[in-house]
Amino acid sequence: SGRALLAELHEAMATAQAEVAAQRRPPSDANLLAIARSHHVLAMIAYEEALTSLHLPVPPRLRDDLRLLRRVVRN
Repeated sequence: SGRALLAELHEAMATAQAEVAAQRRPPSDANLLAIARSHHVLAMIAYEEALTSLHLPVPPRLRDDLRLLRRVVRN
């Protein structure tokens, strides 16, 4: 069901965010942090796409965070 998919994607997004936080703590490795950020962006995109496909609103914070993180990952 749509709700189960959203819950799964939300959990994946939270896990990816926790991994970014863990990789930011010293001693941090720039490559591992970049990989964690990429995974987080991909998880956020999947969640955003699922919300859109279910005709649900995308929370402004998710939209804004995703816009920011896309820029960070590109650089």
